[in-house]
Amino acid sequence: MVEHVRKAIRAAAKTDLTGLATTGANVFTSRVAPLDATEMPGMFVMLRDERAEWDAVQGKIARIGNLVIEAWDEGGDGLEDKLDRIAAEVEAKIYSRSGALYAMLMNIDAPTTQIALPAGDDASRRIGIIRILFPVTYRTQELDPTTIV
Repeated sequence: MVEHVRKAIRAAAKTDLTGLATTGANVFTSRVAPLDATEMPGMFVMLRDERAEWDAVQGKIARIGNLVIEAWDEGGDGLEDKLDRIAAEVEAKIYSRSGALYAMLMNIDAPTTQIALPAGDDASRRIGIIRILFPVTYRTQELDPTTIV
């Protein structure tokens, strides 16, 4: 089966992010179901909103997308602090020059972070979500989107 290089990028990010002190092995790719209580704290790894441009090198395509890390945790007071700890660990791993992800990409730009906290007393579960978008650039062959070049 032919796999787009986006799958390999998600897998590299998952490898780098698995084993963090905050989330442990709860790192998921290509998943649409929400996390359950036994999987929190945990995170999703996604590559979204990609656009492509002809690269300066003939026959190559530069691809720019958002690597999205979405972490979930459940709790009451201090939930925002817990999400910030997760974000600190994620950012350190994403920018690590020794990581699998860093070796695949041409560039990892500065992140954008969004935090959603439970609202009101009617929330049946107190789940907070932090979403970190890292603009990333990588290059493929014009006729082969399955291999990083």
